[in-house]
Amino acid sequence: MANFVDFAQLGVTQGYLGFVEYPKLSGGGKEFLWQHMWDIDIPVKPRAVYWPGLDVIKHRMKTLSLDVKKDLVGNADVNIRGIHIKQHGGYESDGTVNWEMIDFEDQTIYAMALSFMSAGGANRYKFQLRKEDVMIPVFQVFFLNSSRKPVKRIDFYTLQFMSYDYSYETPTEPSGVRETVTLNFSYEHHDKTLLNVVPAFTF
Repeated sequence: MANFVDFAQLGVTQGYLGFVEYPKLSGGGKEFLWQHMWDIDIPVKPRAVYWPGLDVIKHRMKTLSLDVKKDLVGNADVNIRGIHIKQHGGYESDGTVNWEMIDFEDQTIYAMALSFMSAGGANRYKFQLRKEDVMIPVFQVFFLNSSRKPVKRIDFYTLQFMSYDYSYETPTEPSGVRETVTLNFSYEHHDKTLLNVVPAFTF
């Protein structure tokens, strides 16, 4: 009859699943990052569109949707007598950012959306403003820990307005409110910076 040794009782942690012990799995009591703990900054506002101010934008931003690519796009696949030799490389660092904003009777966010639309190709005159005058040069998103200290920052460069979403429905009975306006932007490049390491490191 087989004799099985209880390595855990002996204090032996090597071998398969040897890492399964509380001090290692707990990470020394470190916390996870909450998803709702984030903040934004826009150091330089666009020059030629209606801008209600960063404070208003922060208070009225309901959700923030970030499209950050996570895949390498380069792919070399060489077939040698039925055996595939593969190599990956290259990374596209552009994407999109979407702001879902709360709007009130003052229509501040709606006016900002229309101002961006007009700057991109005015409805009345079909006149387009210069890219450098209507873009947001840098849009920063900070990820915070539970003590509201920033531990990560993503810098999105050259935000350009693409479209907005707003309800133009006109029902005959009371149903719903026009409470949100969504502004959709594209960006050309981004950097990720870890702030809770010394020195801070940017990828």
